[in-house]
Amino acid sequence: MVRHLEIIGEAAKHLSKDVQAMMPKVEWSKTAAFRDVIAHGYFKLNFHSIWDVTRNNVPDISKSVKKLLTQLRNDQP
Repeated sequence: MVRHLEIIGEAAKHLSKDVQAMMPKVEWSKTAAFRDVIAHGYFKLNFHSIWDVTRNNVPDISKSVKKLLTQLRNDQP
């Protein structure tokens, strides 16, 4: 799961401000910052925090991204 969170955070860093604005419920800067903590091992990884993010934040991010993808597909000619 740690690697998945790292990938989500890295992807968050590459989203345009316009795309981020389409999913305002997602805290993109915190998502990207958490990636840095994981990738660089700042201090030590706190697996309780990782579990908390996995349970409480990932489902919201997933819902927001799925909703956006559906919206973008429907907007295409």
